[in-house]
Amino acid sequence: MILATLCIFLPAVACSAALVNRTIDDLYGDSSTGFIPTYLPPGNAWKNGSTCTICNIYPAYLGHYPATSGGGVAVDISQVFDTTWHDALFHPGQQPPSFIVRFSGQAVYVFNTIANVVAKTTTATNLVFTLDGAAVGYYEHIPDPNGPELIYQVPVYVNESLRDGNHTLVVSAQNTTTQSVILFDYIIYTVVDALVEGTTSACFTDQTSNF
Repeated sequence: MILATLCIFLPAVACSAALVNRTIDDLYGDSSTGFIPTYLPPGNAWKNGSTCTICNIYPAYLGHYPATSGGGVAVDISQVFDTTWHDALFHPGQQPPSFIVRFSGQAVYVFNTIANVVAKTTTATNLVFTLDGAAVGYYEHIPDPNGPELIYQVPVYVNESLRDGNHTLVVSAQNTTTQSVILFDYIIYTVVDALVEGTTSACFTDQTSNF
């Protein structure tokens, strides 16, 4: 009589879940899904701030002062996520600039650079937020003459009570009678990620007759 033993290694099974933060960069997009934010209106309303040579809020490494002589401020790119940001100006009477992101999760955080008083430069910030087609909030910053010229990685919109699933978030300049600026840096969203515990095995013994 021969005893043959067969062992089968079973795949790992999800045993619990954890909340995981993922990031959507303004330029490089979602490192997990590859999604890139959509910027509107098309054309030159939006600038890649990290390479902009005509912006009054410009990257310090370019070593220049901007188109408006005697004004502007240099951005310390080490203070912005992935050293990039997107810059747009709103002019009354024109279509407000906006950007759209899509993600799946149960919380979202939008981070911008915020400007205070800078010579010959528009620095007021007025934003409105639309989530899945519904207005969900606004953000307003009145430049402080006594504050630092730039404040980095400011959470301008936070929502930690989303239905877990797919969402579309639109961030727009508020349609006001005064100019404003958007300095979009990045977004964090929170997803439920399954945790796994290694493989398991099961063994079976078979009796084989040998005559």
